[in-house]
Parts: sequence; C-alpha cells; structure tokens
Amino acid sequence: MIEHDEAEHQDRDLGRLRHNLTEQSDAGLFVSDKELFRRLGVGPTTGRAAVRTLESQGFPRKQPLFSNKRYWPAVRHFLDGLYGLVKRGTAHDAPEAIPTQVQIRRRRRVDQSGSH
Repeated sequence: MIEHDEAEHQDRDLGRLRHNLTEQSDAGLFVSDKELFRRLGVGPTTGRAAVRTLESQGFPRKQPLFSNKRYWPAVRHFLDGLYGLVKRGTAHDAPEAIPTQVQIRRRRRVDQSGSH
C-alpha cells in the first residue's frame, strides 16, 4: 500500500511535465506538430507560441510535400544554433517550401513548351 501511495505522490509532483514522453521512439525525419512538441518536451500551448515566435527567425516551416510536417533534423539544427551549440548557417538552408508534385509537373510543361 505504501509503495502505491508513493507512486501516486510522484505522479502529482510531475504536474506540467506530463508532456515529457521521452520513452517513445524518435523515428521519422518529418514530424507533426504534436510529435514536435513531444520531442521538445512542451505542451501544445507552449509549443504553438514558441513556433509562432521562432518562425520569423528562420525556424523550419511545414513542408506541403511531406503532409505539412517539419523536417526534424533542421529543427534540431536551428535550436542548436539558437543556443550556440553550432554556428548558424553552417548547414545548407532548406528551401522556404519544397515544391509540390503539381508545381513540379507545371514547371516541366513550361520547360518543355519553351524548348521547341
């Protein structure tokens, strides 16, 4: 009985840390906002506010080609640069948005029609 009470007490002390689900796998290069917040160890409210603030500073944007998910290695690199762990701008900057398949097909048609 005492062990059970101690476990309950420990859970209550975690409070806001309930979003710290580090036992889950970090597999996958492109992450949803929910997964991004989980990896960062913050809740959705804090995560959304942080992303809104950091996007104007170059925080990686969602990529339509990958189901509007963010490229995790770029997020990690951005944050490492923000906190001085790496020099900012040392990696190749990702395009603002990767072209969609429709945009790629349109470009091919324009290129092909212009080459005649």
